[in-house]
Amino acid sequence: MNEDFTDDSILPRKGSVMYSFMKETKSNQKKTANKFKRLNKFLVVPFYRIYILPIFQIGRIIALVYTKGRKSGKRRITLLEFRRYDNKILLFSARGKYSDWYNNIIENPGDLKIRIGFRMYKPTPVKSSEQEKFKILKWYIGKFPKSAKELFGYKKEIDIISDELIKPVAEFLEILQLTI
Repeated sequence: MNEDFTDDSILPRKGSVMYSFMKETKSNQKKTANKFKRLNKFLVVPFYRIYILPIFQIGRIIALVYTKGRKSGKRRITLLEFRRYDNKILLFSARGKYSDWYNNIIENPGDLKIRIGFRMYKPTPVKSSEQEKFKILKWYIGKFPKSAKELFGYKKEIDIISDELIKPVAEFLEILQLTI
């Protein structure tokens, strides 16, 4: 998992969120995760919860995901980027199956709620199959190349979207499809 890749033609690329979780040392993975946790816990989530961020249209791509802890049973709130696709809401786990929010949803799907903007929903989650991941990733790259660059290092100028290019990403990334 912590192999040293120097080939720039392989995704995820150094500097992307997924690279941090797939290829970096455990201490660097923890630093990356803690950076996001602090930013979300003390700044973004509080402003979202008191309806300040939805006023500025942040709810168009950012949602609050409410889960029940699989071990503690406590209510957890996670801020996640989402995308609308085929009348579904997509949630991407850059940490793959190692993400706490993802595992909480898989373990307790009935306790899932999602707040998008000013509205709260109780969706039904479905894990994407390997075949669906390829289709979704190709769509995602084509529609949101800047987000794909942040998430896994896609470079619009040099990359040709193919199964071979996105295979390492599809194998690690988990995608939940939520039906509202």
